[in-house]
Amino acid sequence: MTYTHPHAADDYNAALPRALAGRMISVLFLLSGLVTVVSSFLPSELMISRAGVLAVGLAGMVVGLVAGVLPWQRWPRHRMLWCLPLAFVLISLHNLFSGADPYHYTIFYLIAFIWLGIAQPRGVAFWFIPLFVFSYMAPLLLLDRTNEAIRSVIYALPVCLLISGALAGVADRLRKVQ
Repeated sequence: MTYTHPHAADDYNAALPRALAGRMISVLFLLSGLVTVVSSFLPSELMISRAGVLAVGLAGMVVGLVAGVLPWQRWPRHRMLWCLPLAFVLISLHNLFSGADPYHYTIFYLIAFIWLGIAQPRGVAFWFIPLFVFSYMAPLLLLDRTNEAIRSVIYALPVCLLISGALAGVADRLRKVQ
């Protein structure tokens, strides 16, 4: 009789093993936080809250450090999904403090959806559509830029979903070949 880890089937449904996917969360939060911290010191044409942007960057780095020591391999894969709402909140706050330029901050959402595509089973990205739309549009709506919010979310959402779906599809095929 061979021992099978209780969450072994959980790894069959996604490309990356849980431990690697968890470490990837750590690295992505750390790097995104670092980029945000550095951006708080750069000149900007927009009216930004440098202290707010700096605080968001530091919070992202702290989340990255905490995520780096969590026992991902012992937890079911769905527990990793807590990082997405947290990332969306930090991205939304960053956008609000940095002047809400939707063409600039879409990259952070793309990073989150890339992670979803390679670290989670197919279709999980669709669960986060309402949270994405709210998080993406909130800073623009708070700054009374409704038309820009609608236009930019219309292009950003399909791009994020297509990237996540394409990566999940490739990951599925690679896993089946193995």
